[in-house]
Amino acid sequence: MSLQIGGDAMHAASGRGGVNVKVVVIIAIVSVGLIGGALVIRHARRQMASSRALSEGAAAYRAGDWHTAAIELREYLAYHPEDRDTIEMYALACLRIQPYEQANVGAAIGAYRALYSLNPADRTLQETLVRLYQWVQDASSLTYIARAILQDNPNHPKAPVWLAEGLMGLQRPAEAGRTLSDFIERCEDDVAFDRSYVEACRMMAELAEQELTEEGERRAEDWLDRAVARVDESPWSFAYRAAWLLQRADDQVLETGDHERIVADLQAASSRPNTDPRLDVLLGDLWMDLGNYVQAAAHVQRLAALPADRAPAYFLHRDAWRVLVFQRAARLALGTGQWEPAVDQADTVLSEVIDPALRVAALPVAIRLYALAGRGSDAARCHDEYVAVVRYEADVGAGADALRLQRALVAWAENRPYQAIEHLEALMTAGRLDPTGYRLLAQACAATGQRRRAIAVLQDYLLGRPHDASTWMQLAQQCLAAGYYEEANTAAAAPVLDGRDPAVRALRVRCRLAAMRPAYGPVSAQEVQALQVELDELREAWPERVDVKVLQADLLVLTGRRDQAERVLREAVASGDPLGIARRSLIERLRQAGRLEDAILEATFLCGQAGDQAETWTQLAELHLMAGQTDRALQALKDGMEQVDPNRTEDLVLRHAIIEIGRGRREEGIERLEAFADARPDAVRVRAALLEQEEIRADPIRAQTLVDQMRQAEGESGLLWRLHQARLWLDAVDAIDRQQEVADLLGLCIAADPQWARPVLLLGAMYEHFEQLPQAEGVYRRHLETNPGNSDVVGRLVALLREQERFEDVVRVQDQLVELAPQAAASIPPAEARLLAQRVGLLAERRDFDTIIRVMLPREGPAKHPYTQFVAASALAMSRDPSHLAVARQLYEDVCQALPHYVPARHGAAMLAWQSGDHQQAVEHLRLALADAPDSPDLINDMAWILAETEHRWTEALVLTERGLAIDPNHRHLRDTRAMILTHLGRIQEAHAEWVRYLGQRGIEPAQRGRTLLSLGRLSLQTGQLEQGRQYLQDARQLDREHEVFSDAERAEIEEVLGPAGETTKKTGG
Repeated sequence: MSLQIGGDAMHAASGRGGVNVKVVVIIAIVSVGLIGGALVIRHARRQMASSRALSEGAAAYRAGDWHTAAIELREYLAYHPEDRDTIEMYALACLRIQPYEQANVGAAIGAYRALYSLNPADRTLQETLVRLYQWVQDASSLTYIARAILQDNPNHPKAPVWLAEGLMGLQRPAEAGRTLSDFIERCEDDVAFDRSYVEACRMMAELAEQELTEEGERRAEDWLDRAVARVDESPWSFAYRAAWLLQRADDQVLETGDHERIVADLQAASSRPNTDPRLDVLLGDLWMDLGNYVQAAAHVQRLAALPADRAPAYFLHRDAWRVLVFQRAARLALGTGQWEPAVDQADTVLSEVIDPALRVAALPVAIRLYALAGRGSDAARCHDEYVAVVRYEADVGAGADALRLQRALVAWAENRPYQAIEHLEALMTAGRLDPTGYRLLAQACAATGQRRRAIAVLQDYLLGRPHDASTWMQLAQQCLAAGYYEEANTAAAAPVLDGRDPAVRALRVRCRLAAMRPAYGPVSAQEVQALQVELDELREAWPERVDVKVLQADLLVLTGRRDQAERVLREAVASGDPLGIARRSLIERLRQAGRLEDAILEATFLCGQAGDQAETWTQLAELHLMAGQTDRALQALKDGMEQVDPNRTEDLVLRHAIIEIGRGRREEGIERLEAFADARPDAVRVRAALLEQEEIRADPIRAQTLVDQMRQAEGESGLLWRLHQARLWLDAVDAIDRQQEVADLLGLCIAADPQWARPVLLLGAMYEHFEQLPQAEGVYRRHLETNPGNSDVVGRLVALLREQERFEDVVRVQDQLVELAPQAAASIPPAEARLLAQRVGLLAERRDFDTIIRVMLPREGPAKHPYTQFVAASALAMSRDPSHLAVARQLYEDVCQALPHYVPARHGAAMLAWQSGDHQQAVEHLRLALADAPDSPDLINDMAWILAETEHRWTEALVLTERGLAIDPNHRHLRDTRAMILTHLGRIQEAHAEWVRYLGQRGIEPAQRGRTLLSLGRLSLQTGQLEQGRQYLQDARQLDREHEVFSDAERAEIEEVLGPAGETTKKTGG
C-alpha cells in the first residue's frame, strides 16, 4: 500500500515538476552549438582582424607610413606573437617613426628581445640589440646579452668589448679591465679582431686615465700607442690617440710637440679608407678643436651627404642623425664665419624635431647662430626652452657656465653688448670661457669701442690655445681695424693657419699691404712683385672673390696706379658686389683723391643697396660734411635712422647730435641724446656723450643719474662709468676727500685697458692739481713702460718735468721712450747716440742752435741715429730762424722714414711743414699720426687748426674739435681753436663762451692768454659790450707789459681803443 502510494506519488511528481531529460539534452546541445559557433565566429573575426591588420600594416610599411604600420602590426602581433617576419617589420617601423620618441625605441627593443628569444644564435639580432642598448645606455641589458653571446660563442669578435662596456656602465671597472685584458691577450696576433682590438685598447686607456694619477696617464698613452702599432692601417687607432692627446691638453697649454703629434695622427686617420660616418663625426670634431676648419669641412660634408636610408644603420634614428649633422655643420659655419646657411638649417631642425632630449642638443648651437644673425627673439626663445629642460643644472658646474654663455649670446643678439661683456668676463675670470665665448667677448668689446680690449682678450686666449687658427684670423682682423698693422701681419702669418685657404691667403695679403704704406717706410719693389704674384694666383683660382679684386686695387694704389685701381674696383662693382665691399673701397679711393661729389654719388647708391647698415649712412654723412654740406649730412643720418634696425641706430643718433652741437644748436643736440638715452637703457656711449657737455655736468644730480644708468648698463666690469664717475667726483667741491676713490676707479680702468691713455691723464691731472707731483710722475711713467709711443702721456710727463726744471730727466725720458730703428740699432751703439743726444739737449738749453746743426751735419754714426735726430729736431724747432727750422723739418722727416709709427716725430714734421707753407704735407703727416693715435687731443687740435686756417674747411674742423673735447674736455688748446672757428662762422656768442672757458684753465702760457684776451676784447666791442671789451684789452695790455706777448701792430690796436682812459686806469691802478 505504502509502496503503491509512494510510486504513484513519485510518478505524479514527475509528471508535475520533474526533470525533462530531453529538454536538458537539447538545451545542452544548443548551448554547445552556440558556444562553438561563437568561438568559431570569434576565431574567424580574429583571423579577419589580424589579416586586415597585417595587410594594412604591411601596406603602410611599404608606403613609409611608419606610425600606422606600427599600430596595425602591433594589433596583428597580439594574435600572432610568434611571427618573426612581422615582429622584425614592427620593430623597424617603431624605429623609423617621425618625430623621434623614446617610447617607440622601447617598443622596438621589446620586439627584438622577442625575436632574440626565438633565435638566440642570430648574429644580426645580437648586434641590433647591442646597438639599441648602447643607444638607451642600458648597461645591465648590454652586460646580460654580451654574457649570453659569449656563452654560446666564446670566440665572438665583439662580445668581450660589449661586455666590458656594460661593466663600465655598471661602475665595475676592475671586472671590465680583466675582461679587456684577457681579450687583448687572446687576439694579439689575430687580424680578424683588429677593430675590436682598437676598441679594447681605447677602453683600457679610459680605465687607466680614471685613476687620475701620472702613472695612469702614462699607461693610457701606452695603450693608445699599442693600438696604433698593432693596427696601423685602422683610422680609428690614430683618431683615438689624437682625441686623447687633445683632451689631455684641454686644461693646459697645448705644447708644440703635442700639436704636431695630433695633426700627424689626424692626417693619418683622414687619409685611410673609411665608410663609417661615425668616424667622420669624430675626425670633424677633432679638426675643429684644433681650429682647422678646412680639414674639418671634408668630414662634415661627407656626413651631410650620407643618404637618409643609411643613417639608421649608424645613428639609430633619423632625427638623431639630423641633429648630429646640424651640430657639426653649424660649428663649421661658426668657425669659418659663413654661418648664414646654417641659420636656415637651424630653423628646419627645430621645426621638425620635437623630442626634448634631441632638441636640447640642438638648442645651444642654434642660440649661437641666431645671436650672430641678430635674431634676438629667436635666441631668447631657444634659451628659455633650454633652461626649462635643463633647469636642474642651472646652479652648478658646466650647466651654469653653459647658461651664462647663452645669456651672453642672447644679450649680443638683442644688441646689449655690455651685458654680454659682463657675463663673458665673469666666465673668463673664472677660467671657464670656451673659444666661442672668447671670440664673442672680443666682438662685444670692439662693438662698444673697446678695440684694444678686444685685442687683449684674443691675445690672452691664444696664450693658452696657440693652435686655434680661427682666433688668429680674428686677431689679425681686429689689429687691422685698430691700425696695428705690424701686429696684424704677425697674427696673419701664424704657422697654424692653412695657407691653402683662400680666406687666409687674402687676409695675409691685406695685412702685408697695410704694413707697406709708403708713409710707413719705402715700398720694396721685390715685396710688391711677390704680392702681385700671390694676387694673380688668387684671382686665377677664385676669379669671383670680390675681396681679392679689392686687394688688387689696393696694390695698384700702393704703386701709384690710381686710375687703374679705380677701373678694377668699378669692374668689381659691375660684376657683382652684393655686400658692397668693392663699392666701399671705391668710395674711399675717390675721397682720398678729393673727388667728393663722385664719392657722395657712390655712397648714396650704397645706401640704397645696404640701407639697413648704419655705417653706410655714417659714411655718406661724413662725405657731405667734408664737402661742407652740413644739412645734407644731417638728412642722411635721419634717413639712416628710419631704415636701420632701431636697436642699431646709436651711432647715427650720436653723430647727428654731435654735428648739431658743433653747429651751435646745442639744445637740439642734447635733447636728441637725452631722448635716445631715455628710450634705450643700454645706450652707454650716448650717456657718455651727454656727460661731456658742460650743461649736463653743471647739474650734479643729472650727471650722477647718467653715471648710475651707465653702471647699470655696463655692469660691474664696465669701464666708461668708472671714468665718468671719477670725473664727477673730481669736479665736486669735496674732490680732495675722494682722491683714493678716484684712484681706485681709474686704476681699474688702467688695469683693464693698459693702452687707454684717458684714465692715465685724468689720474695724473688729479695728482698734479693737488700738487702730488711724484704720484703724477709715477702714473705717467708706469703707462709709458708698456706704451712708449703715447704722445699725450709723453708730452704731459715732459711738461711736468720741465715745470720742475728737471731738464736732464727730460732727456732721459726721451732716451727711454724713443723706439730704435732695427737697421740703425744693428750698426750704431745706443750709448753713443745717447751721449750725443745729451749734448744736443744741453746746447738746446743754451739755445745754441748753430752748434746743434754742426754736430748733426755728418749724418753718420750717432748723428744718423733716429733718437739723436729726433732730439735735435725738437731742439731746432724752438728756434725762429728759418734755416734752423728747415734742418729741423728734414731731421723729423728722417725719423719718420726710420720710425714710421713714432707719433711725436710725425707730429713735429707736420707742424714744421705747416709753418713752411706746405699745408698738404702737414695734413698728410697728421692723418698718419692720427691713424696710430686716434685719441690724441693734440693731434686732433692741430688737424682742426690747419683745416680751418689754411683750407677754410670750417665745418669739418669744428666737428674735429668736438671729437677732441669729447676725449679731453679740459684740453688747453682745443677750446681756443674751437672759438677761432666759431668766430669765422659768425657764431660770436659761442666763441666768446669758449674763450672764457679757455681762460679758466690752468697752465696757459702768457702768449696764449694775451692773444685770448685780445680776441675777447675784439668780440665784445663787435657785439656792443664796450665796457667789457675795454676791460679785456686792459688786462691784455698789462700782460704784455709783464711778458711782451704782442706785436707792435697789436699794441697799436689796443692803444687806439683804450686811449687816454687806458692810461688813467693804469695810473689809478698803480
